[in-house]
Amino acid sequence: MALAHPRLLPLLGLVLSACGGGAAEPKAPPANPAPLDLPKDRMAGQKVYDAKGTELTCAPPDRSCTPEEAPLAFRDECRLGGFRLMQCGCAMVCTGRSGGGKVAYDSQNVEKPCAPEQKDCTPPDTSAAFQDACTESGHKFKVCGCAWLCSGKLKQPVSSSPPAE
Repeated sequence: MALAHPRLLPLLGLVLSACGGGAAEPKAPPANPAPLDLPKDRMAGQKVYDAKGTELTCAPPDRSCTPEEAPLAFRDECRLGGFRLMQCGCAMVCTGRSGGGKVAYDSQNVEKPCAPEQKDCTPPDTSAAFQDACTESGHKFKVCGCAWLCSGKLKQPVSSSPPAE
């Protein structure tokens, strides 16, 4: 009894050689590998804040200097505000305005200092449009002193006159 048909023997030889009949030679590494792209500093150019609340533009960390120690109150306010402390250039900064926001914005996007809420004062009512604009801008509506303000800038100022019917 024959094991294979004579015309199938060449085909059987091809199949066997393709299925590991010989060991593959290892590939040599390329002669000139491409240089690795170093990741860019993701915070470079972003807005950050110093201990005084001044808005700065973040520069990549300067490895030739040791950043000054940030005051404990600033570090605590930054972290409790949900932000990160980081080194930009030679300074320690916060990725957001710390202290729960020492400034806030009115309906016309005017920056105002945010004093602690006065316990003996009820803030006057404000428009629903201002409240909605604050929320839609991704900020919180809060009491500063004895007034309602927004914790961040609005996408656009709110009209002070009621809409025409």
